[in-house]
Amino acid sequence: SSTNGIENVSFRLKQREVLGVWGLMGSGRTELIRGILKLDPITNGTVEIKTKNGFVGLPKNFTKNFGYVPENRREEGLFLDSPVLSNMSIGRIKKFANKLGFIKKVQEKSKAITATKELDIKLVNVHQKVNTLSGGNQQKVVIARWLIFKPDIFILDDPTKGLDIGAKADVYKLVKDLVEEGISVILISSDIDEIIHMSDRIIVLANNKLVNTLDHNQANKETLMEYSMGNK
Repeated sequence: SSTNGIENVSFRLKQREVLGVWGLMGSGRTELIRGILKLDPITNGTVEIKTKNGFVGLPKNFTKNFGYVPENRREEGLFLDSPVLSNMSIGRIKKFANKLGFIKKVQEKSKAITATKELDIKLVNVHQKVNTLSGGNQQKVVIARWLIFKPDIFILDDPTKGLDIGAKADVYKLVKDLVEEGISVILISSDIDEIIHMSDRIIVLANNKLVNTLDHNQANKETLMEYSMGNK
């Protein structure tokens, strides 16, 4: 439970899995993720990660385990007037600092260039301002920020919202590539077809509570809608 209204939500995320989070507007999808990331205080319960010694509570530096792409990328995920380079490195800027605290510019730029090639980001160079990129390429910049440091868990909140068909296909491929690399993905989406297509399992929320968990072969539009409206 958390201060943003989420109550009695319990689930487990498996390695190399895409766990979909489905619910109607106001069901608590984004609020759940904000609770997991401790962006909103948890009032009851814990978030644990599996280590060699079993499950443990999140450490203070837990964010190194997570990559997070927020729903509103332009307001919450990007510094639009800044170049691609700084937008990518800002997530772990200390990783590029030497013992005196100065940024190792060559390493920073090299990582950014590698990420743009891996994600096929269309730009002139990494010094180009983010606000000059297309929506799909802006989304890739947010994803690249975290990919540089290979998190264990990637959380994507409506990652294809506002994107054209081609850009959506690119994001879908990225998700599959993440899973193949051993990364676990939590996918929140307002697109029911996307959730069904991309998810190995789906948790369904209604009124800030988890109402069911479905395997991929159990999920269809009718079933998801019935659970999300409280008809099952």
